[in-house]
Amino acid sequence: MGGAERTLFNLLNSNLADKHEMFVISLTPEEEFGRRINNLKIPIHFLNLKRGRIDVLSIYNLIKIVRKIKPNIIQGWMHFGNLVALLVYLILFDRSIKLIWNIRQSFYGIEIEKKLNKMVIYLCAFFSKIPNKIIYNSSLSSIQHTDFGFSDKNKIIILNGFDTNYWEPNPYKKVSTKKSMNFSEDNFIVGYVGRDDKFKDIITLSKSIEIVASLNLNIKFVLMGNKLDNENIKLKKILHEWPSSIRLLGGGFDSYEIMPVFDLLVLSSKSEAFPNVVGEGMSMSIPCISTSVGEISQLINDCGWLIPVGDSNILSDKIVEAYNLFLNNKKYWDELRFKSRNRIIKYFNIDLMLNRYNNLWENF
Repeated sequence: MGGAERTLFNLLNSNLADKHEMFVISLTPEEEFGRRINNLKIPIHFLNLKRGRIDVLSIYNLIKIVRKIKPNIIQGWMHFGNLVALLVYLILFDRSIKLIWNIRQSFYGIEIEKKLNKMVIYLCAFFSKIPNKIIYNSSLSSIQHTDFGFSDKNKIIILNGFDTNYWEPNPYKKVSTKKSMNFSEDNFIVGYVGRDDKFKDIITLSKSIEIVASLNLNIKFVLMGNKLDNENIKLKKILHEWPSSIRLLGGGFDSYEIMPVFDLLVLSSKSEAFPNVVGEGMSMSIPCISTSVGEISQLINDCGWLIPVGDSNILSDKIVEAYNLFLNNKKYWDELRFKSRNRIIKYFNIDLMLNRYNNLWENF
């Protein structure tokens, strides 16, 4: 489950579902995320579209579904979902319905986007004065989109929130997961959670792992996410030369089940808005090293390490620095773990996010 999906799931799985009648229309087939929503007993309709494509029959079916629901609010999710929500809103031509867009990614320039994404973003920018509100999950994303041409008159920032009762340290699970993965008790486990795409910069991450692995320290790496498996060509050198240093889990695991084994979490992204995985890790008392992109500096603050984008030498240096602290300064390391979780509890608790969504919906 990606960060945007996780936040949507948190909204649906909260007490807001008791205050507001919610319906979900998924443009894509059911898949795992749809099954999880179904399990919440939230009504969900699947249009079964191929990603990024929509046709006249799908629009007709979508309008039929929305007319049957009779919503007070239509809320889009991500750029393409926002554009489809706008289309439905315009066709219905009922101005008693409020339209909300939800933008959940940073935007570092139209030139790095795929052709279809470019068209969608241009259209969203052109029509961005129409929604009653545009929700951004980071200040940086708001600034970037406004600079590109999105309306700044209707924007609101709602930062991600984390369920700290769910994402909490679990010493028992840490021990049992270590054992099940055949790690020794004294291994220092560095974890990464995220798919492999150009924005996640797996190349820089793999180079830093190579540097650390060549030092023959008691450090092991666990990478999980779509395409992060033994067939990944970017990680072939590590698998060949230091096979015992790395475990590639692919995308078939729940991060909640694996993350307790992490002693340190790393993020190498070139672009993020507000990455859930960092907040989830910190909530579990896992110190983090991350590139300074999006809202990550606000998240981590003085509870971890911020590094520049694309520098494998600095990333590897900081991993070794964290390892040495873990090994030689137990008091400081425990304080860092405590500070990480406490920062999420104090400033990024899920209740803060839910209250902002509730206030927005109720004040229309």
